[in-house]
Amino acid sequence: MKMSFRSVFLRYATYVFFIAGAITLSGCAQVHVAPYVIDKKKLTDANDILKEKKYPEALARFEDIVKTFPKSESARIALYKIGFINIYYDNPQADWSAALKAFRLFQKQYGDDPKIDEVNTWIRILVAMETFAAQYGESSQRIQKLKNKSLEKTESVEQLREEFLRCSFEKDSLNLEKNALLQKIKELEATILKIEKAQ
Repeated sequence: MKMSFRSVFLRYATYVFFIAGAITLSGCAQVHVAPYVIDKKKLTDANDILKEKKYPEALARFEDIVKTFPKSESARIALYKIGFINIYYDNPQADWSAALKAFRLFQKQYGDDPKIDEVNTWIRILVAMETFAAQYGESSQRIQKLKNKSLEKTESVEQLREEFLRCSFEKDSLNLEKNALLQKIKELEATILKIEKAQ
């Protein structure tokens, strides 16, 4: 059975079209799947580093996920972890301001998340702590000013005491000189009287 040129062409064109479509679809599928796989892998790696208590490195990894995959589920989890790391009691580099910033961003972007109540609680606590720290700082500055004034007064009292002692010493010296001069005056008066009697 002999096939016509048209039949052969259509058959090969169909195969070529099918293969080209499969290649195109598999290429597109990879583009859509790859970021999903990459962000999940990065999230797993960041969580493993967090379990090892390498807080600065884990924090950097979570921040990279939020920056690189902002619309992903991994970004949502990573943003929460950024806040958590910055309030974690065992983290010596914990930064409450950074935690508050992360939790506020989480609250803004993911208000429907199941953890939103916990995030809102942390925000209230951190705001209260920030307010307390600000008030403590002001009080501490006021106390330091009062201490400085007290020191100035103490220094002033010490200076006054030293000045009083110096003045007392000078007064005593002057009294001695005065008594010595009065003695000389008496001696001069006696001498003058002798001279006058002798004339």
